[in-house]
Amino acid sequence: MSVPDRYSFIRYLEAKRAIDDVALNRHVLEHLAEILKKLQGRGTVTVLEVGCGIGTMVERMLDSGLLTRAVYTGIDFDPDTVAEAKKRLRGYADRKGFETVEQPDGPLCLRRQGAEFILKLMASDLFDFVGSEGENRGYDLIVAHAFLDLVDLDSTLRLLFSAARPEGFLYFALNFDGATIFEPQIDPILDEQIETLYHQDMDLRGGGGTLSQMSRTGRRLLAYLSRAGATILASGGSDWIVYPGPEGYSPDEVYFLHFIIETVRAAVERRPGLDQTAFAAWIAERHNQVEQRELIYIAHQLDILAQVPSQGLRGCGR
Repeated sequence: MSVPDRYSFIRYLEAKRAIDDVALNRHVLEHLAEILKKLQGRGTVTVLEVGCGIGTMVERMLDSGLLTRAVYTGIDFDPDTVAEAKKRLRGYADRKGFETVEQPDGPLCLRRQGAEFILKLMASDLFDFVGSEGENRGYDLIVAHAFLDLVDLDSTLRLLFSAARPEGFLYFALNFDGATIFEPQIDPILDEQIETLYHQDMDLRGGGGTLSQMSRTGRRLLAYLSRAGATILASGGSDWIVYPGPEGYSPDEVYFLHFIIETVRAAVERRPGLDQTAFAAWIAERHNQVEQRELIYIAHQLDILAQVPSQGLRGCGR
């Protein structure tokens, strides 16, 4: 495919599904599977996923058998994304042979032999959903997938901690951790400058004109959880690594790579001290490397599985 004229975030989420599947840390997933098997042996598990996107984590957990008896609540702030998730998951249920029951504006119930899964998807901001005095608490498992490096970590974790039950579990996947690599190099000095500016743009998302350290979310999560009294049960790398195989890239990988390059362009262009002519040529060459089946892209990320203590988590700060 040629370089897209426009980009769709929903198409990007579709494109990265298979890339995420490869990246997710197997050691962490094995520990999560053991925990969920024990919990579901006792009864129905309650799950909250924040930033659920188009529902790929729901599909992944059902496909892998991680969840068989669960009430799964997924929230995302974007109504269009949630609408797409509902449409996709109805189609998924049909393809996988689930009997489905759905009430207007109500949950989707998926049943088949050995499995009963109640799915609630809604467009909601996390702060509105949990709230200071809200009833949305006591979940057995909190899931955040490719989410925590997009938000203010301190305030978000406080809400997620309050939503989990004592001795509940936290599965935080694909947390960016400080390395964006494009190969082959074009200009080592320019490459390094663009990576630095790209990470600085992440760090400025917190607002207020101060650096938030979002570009190092993975390592910060480990420290936050330890200070808050959580038990870290498993952790490991979950890097995105995209490269041309014997037959080049898949169509999804092509779209994903072009989207990432466009994301870098939008974040970095017009930054002070950056030669705009050289940067425009750099972006064009990275797109060309995709078309020529030459580009290698790596993003360093961490997965973490933790347990909340019986007395709840202590407050945590920077």
